[in-house]
Amino acid sequence: MGRLALLERLAARLGGTVEPFEFPSKVPVPSGLSPAATIAVIQDIARHHEAEVRSVSPDYRFFYLAHRAGRLRGGALELAVVHDNTLAGGERVAELVTAPLWRADLASLSAALEVIGAIEGVTTPDTAALHVHLDGAPFLDARALSRLIALFSRLEPALAVLTRTPPGLRRAAPLPAALVAELRAELPWSAVEALLRQEIQHRGYALNLYNLTAEDPQKLTVELKLAGSTIDPARVVAIRELYVRLALAALGEGSLELPTEPGVLAPELSGLL
Repeated sequence: MGRLALLERLAARLGGTVEPFEFPSKVPVPSGLSPAATIAVIQDIARHHEAEVRSVSPDYRFFYLAHRAGRLRGGALELAVVHDNTLAGGERVAELVTAPLWRADLASLSAALEVIGAIEGVTTPDTAALHVHLDGAPFLDARALSRLIALFSRLEPALAVLTRTPPGLRRAAPLPAALVAELRAELPWSAVEALLRQEIQHRGYALNLYNLTAEDPQKLTVELKLAGSTIDPARVVAIRELYVRLALAALGEGSLELPTEPGVLAPELSGLL
């Protein structure tokens, strides 16, 4: 089943209209090959992903593919189904990206996951992950951010158990030790921003803070990337609720001494292991 067909099936359950669009991806140009061989490899990669080559960067280091994708608008849940370059399978590869969710939206999210789970042959790869983005605006503050980092660093082992972090999960590294040690609540934000730019130069951390300094207002988020991929509605909602709880604790005034035992920290999620 292709991405647009999946969206049509979701629309039948959730209502709304499917809007196709082209989803871009950036791929490194193979090095050390002749021009003819390079073109052949680029064409092979495009065929592999069932995509079209759109352009090559001016320095010839990257080429850009356009993948069929779509959005569901006007129904009970707004979402997009797009391509993921890390997975093989052409049009059968689908990453589900929701609009920002309130708790009132979680029933519709569960319904969408039930539709996907009922599709014959659907799988979630061991190397895939469930990413949860939270509004980053409240964390443009040294105190709030330092509390979030301290809390996440302390609970990361328990979170890995609760969210079934895959052993081979890439781009979910622990935060740099220098950032954890040097970020203090009393620092001015200018100093925090400089520290983030120095230590966080990519998005490959389990607690992704890159977007706090990326200067893209559409992506001002903190992102939690530890969770293994799942289409189990109960697990998805429980993981989302656990992450929201951690963010609220960091923004609050109370103690950060949350339990480090997985079953005590989140008994409802632990029960779904």
